[in-house]
Amino acid sequence: MIKKGLFKFASVFMCASVLALSLSACQNNTAAIDGAGNYVCEQMAAENSESTIESIINEQLLGVSGTKQADENEDGKEETVYVFADANGNQSHVVVNEKLKNKSGQKTVSDVSNLKDINNISGDETFTSNGSKLSWAADGNSITYQGTTDEKVPVSIKVTYYLNGKQISADELAGKSGKVKIRFDYTNNLKRSITAGGKTKQAYVPFTMITGMMLSSDNFTNIEVTNGKVVEAAGSNVVLGITMPGLKDSLDLSFDGKTADIDIPEYFEVTADVSDFELDMTRSVAVSNIFSDANLSDINLDDIKSKINTISDAGNQLADGATQLSDGLGQLKGNIPQLTDGIVSLDDGAAALKSGLGQYTQGAASAADGVAQLDSGAAQLAEGINALSDTFRGQLVSGISSLEGGSSELSAGIDKLAEALNGSFAQIKANSEAYGAKYSEALGNAQTLETLAKTDIAGASLNSMLAQLSQAAAGGSIDLSVTPYTDFGGDLTDEAVVSELLTKYMTAYTAAVKLETLSSAGANPDLAQSLSAINSVLSSASSGSYTTVSQLYSSEIGLLLQAVSSGGVYTALDTVYTQAATSKDPDTGMNLTQSLTALSQGAKSLNAGVIQLKQGIGSFDDLNPASETVCSALYKLQAGSSALSGGIKQLGSGLTQLKANNNTLNSGAAQLSLGTSQLRSAAAELGDGVDQLAGGAVTLKDGMVEFNETGIKKLAGFIEDDADDALETVKKVVELGNDYQSFGGKSDDMKGSVKFIYKTEGITK
Repeated sequence: MIKKGLFKFASVFMCASVLALSLSACQNNTAAIDGAGNYVCEQMAAENSESTIESIINEQLLGVSGTKQADENEDGKEETVYVFADANGNQSHVVVNEKLKNKSGQKTVSDVSNLKDINNISGDETFTSNGSKLSWAADGNSITYQGTTDEKVPVSIKVTYYLNGKQISADELAGKSGKVKIRFDYTNNLKRSITAGGKTKQAYVPFTMITGMMLSSDNFTNIEVTNGKVVEAAGSNVVLGITMPGLKDSLDLSFDGKTADIDIPEYFEVTADVSDFELDMTRSVAVSNIFSDANLSDINLDDIKSKINTISDAGNQLADGATQLSDGLGQLKGNIPQLTDGIVSLDDGAAALKSGLGQYTQGAASAADGVAQLDSGAAQLAEGINALSDTFRGQLVSGISSLEGGSSELSAGIDKLAEALNGSFAQIKANSEAYGAKYSEALGNAQTLETLAKTDIAGASLNSMLAQLSQAAAGGSIDLSVTPYTDFGGDLTDEAVVSELLTKYMTAYTAAVKLETLSSAGANPDLAQSLSAINSVLSSASSGSYTTVSQLYSSEIGLLLQAVSSGGVYTALDTVYTQAATSKDPDTGMNLTQSLTALSQGAKSLNAGVIQLKQGIGSFDDLNPASETVCSALYKLQAGSSALSGGIKQLGSGLTQLKANNNTLNSGAAQLSLGTSQLRSAAAELGDGVDQLAGGAVTLKDGMVEFNETGIKKLAGFIEDDADDALETVKKVVELGNDYQSFGGKSDDMKGSVKFIYKTEGITK
């Protein structure tokens, strides 16, 4: 279940990252070349293809996103790299815009740049240079300057064209008709070294690419897109593609020895039926810090690994104890035949004694023969008793001691395993509850934010004010309502639900930023006045927590990511706990904890039985115990046989006295024969019992070895080998993207952000 949870987290993580891409060039303005040859920002021109593509990108794929720029309230450097290419994607020239934000009002702003032909495009401030170091006479102002470079950009684009299944050049395709395919391949050229799982390897800086193009509905039909989507706008189709070149190779995740098949696109392809082919320019955007808001530090597998190691140690001890028990019972079983043979000899001797005494009563002559027979029987009896005593002393007593040690060690091992498992389940449950609390916290904050938006303020709710603003600014086409708690009622483990909510929130955020930008530019005084009034009400109602509308939507995005990440980990850990700690075996009706408890009780009962058996057999070191034992009985029997042998020798000289007491003698012999017969029957039952006990011990040993090898060790191996390395690899790749902050150069102590905008030439007749 942990593996499944990690795969789920990776899938949601990639989905959220793609949708959080920043696509806007120059905020909400269009990029163009001015009369002096500089690439600058100007107000959006009416309905030309470039502005339409940009507008669709902003509105449909979230425009200004959650990718981190330098904080607006801090000094920093924002870099936009404009890459001009031919129709095949080959880089022609590069122009870089650098914005030095001087929020602290410094008179002089220091910078580092590798650009050429630097000129100020925002004012008349000047600079001095010393190699790559620049010093701007800012006089408290922010500086926006422009320069050029011959350096190759980190991600290169290759555009290939096909007509009716055959590759064709861009020039040849102009004016043609048929089945056209256009394929964009992206190559990530920027690698860095990372160390994960104790191994150093190469990984790509995680750039996210998005490409847009406009296809006229008059010329392009039956449009199909791979790794992208189609959006209709003003009688044309805007085709958008999203890729992350190199990310799949960088992650290279594997679980339980199998490579994780994570589908991360590296190319974008569009096919259509075309008449009289023409294509305006295409526009692409690349950023590397798309994962900057992902919080991976809270996931810690150390506690789980520690518990699994404890369980593994206990499993090894349990398997060893079961093996020792089986070996001891095998040794006991091997010595049972010797014990049985000795008892048979004893019984035969007793029968012979009884027969000899019976013959004595036939007469004096027979008495002499009887005495001889009795003497031989007594010797045989003594020999049998001595053999039985030796067997007990050398085999059975030591076997019982070995059996007692094995059963005690088995019981202790089972108890230790049960204790370790129960502790591990408690830790897993605690971690699950901690992530559940984070998930609940996200829901609580979402409800607070939604309540603020729905509560009447100065005679109207904030949502109603936002609806009026949407109607005035966009004809009501954009949903600006703030309802995160209601939205979180859906299945947040469904990628489609998460994608839809992110699209909704980021669309609203983009619209808010666009409105704020237009308002600050003074393009629409009425709109500026409405937005200012709403911001004033919002700041008052939230006690200063929110001062602009765009902050509401930024909070919605953060709450959604917190709910998705915390909820995913919570679900994975809760499933592990439920399956392992509460799932019941269909045959026994018990869960793992209950099964171990039953096994522990069985082991204790076995140990108690072995102790009782040992007490019954006794020891030759204690021949006068409080209660009779087998060893003390054998000792007495052995002593009795010696006395019997001496008595028989005296019998020859006292036949007359013996004859007078022969009834008593015959009765004693009969009782002796009856006792040895009973002992013979008991010996057979003892053999059967030991056979059954030995068979059970072998079964127990095999079961414990299999449980340890296929269960405990496999679980420990997965946690140790796969999960930790996978998580560390993801973290390192995220760090690569966050650390890449400039293409044209910056000082180490300055915060920065960089965005690449590619523009390919069009194809015309």
